[in-house]
Amino acid sequence: MHLSIQITGVVYLIASASLFLFLIFFYLLFIQFSKRKIQHFKEVKELQTTFEQTLLQTQIEIQEQTFNNISEEIHDNIGQILSLVRLKLNTLGPSPTEENINDADEWLQKAIHDLRHLSHSLNTSLIRERGLCNALIIELEQFQKTKKFTTEFECDTDLSQLEDSRSIILFRMIQEMLNNIVKHAKASLIKISVQESRDTFIFTIYDNGIGFNTQLVKEKKNGAGLTNLFARAKTINAAIDLHSEEGKGTTITINVNKTASFQQI
Repeated sequence: MHLSIQITGVVYLIASASLFLFLIFFYLLFIQFSKRKIQHFKEVKELQTTFEQTLLQTQIEIQEQTFNNISEEIHDNIGQILSLVRLKLNTLGPSPTEENINDADEWLQKAIHDLRHLSHSLNTSLIRERGLCNALIIELEQFQKTKKFTTEFECDTDLSQLEDSRSIILFRMIQEMLNNIVKHAKASLIKISVQESRDTFIFTIYDNGIGFNTQLVKEKKNGAGLTNLFARAKTINAAIDLHSEEGKGTTITINVNKTASFQQI
C-alpha cells in the first residue's frame, strides 16, 4: 500500500513536471510567434511606407512632366499663334481686308482648338467617366487632325477591371510615348491596340518612323525618358517590351496584370 502511494506520487510528480514543461514550451512558442508577428508587421509597414513614397515620387514626376508639356505647348504653339494674331491685328489699319480678318480668325480658331486639346489631355475625369479606351481615342483624334499623322486604334476588351489610378498612369505613359513619336520618330502612322489575355491587358503602340538602336540606348544609359517609363510600369505591376530597328519603326508593348494593384516594392 505504501509502495503504491509512492508510485502514485512519482507519477503525479512526473505528470506535473511534464505539464509545467509543456506550459513553458507553449509560452516560449507564443513569445516567439508574437515576436515574429511584430517583426512581420514592421516589415509590412516599412514596405507600405516605401511603396507610398515610390508612388508619390511617380505622381510628382508625372505632374512635373505634365507641367513641362503645358509650358512647351503654350510657348511653342499657342503663344506663337496668339503672337501672330496680335501682329495681324496691329497691321489691319482702319480698313482691314476680308482676307486679313479671315486669317486672324483662322489663327484664333487654331489657338482655341489647341487649348481644348490641352484641356482634354490634362482632364483625368475623362478617364474616370468614359474609360481609358475612349481617352486614347480622343488623344489619337487630336494627332489625326494635325494632318501630319494617320492613326489607327483597336480595343476589343473591357478595361473596367483596372483601377482609375492605374489607368491614369497608363494614360500618361502612353501620352509620353506619343510625344516622343512626334518629337523624334519622323513617323506618319501611329497605331494603338488594346488586347486581353487570361491575366493581362496588352497595350501596343506602334509607329512607322525612323526607329533607333535600342541596344545603343541601353549601353549609353542616356534614355532618361525610357528609364522613367520602365519605373512607372513597375509601379503599376506592368512590364514594357521595346522593339525598334533603325529605319523600321518602333513597337512598344505594355503588359498590365489585370488584378494586381500597385506593386508593393
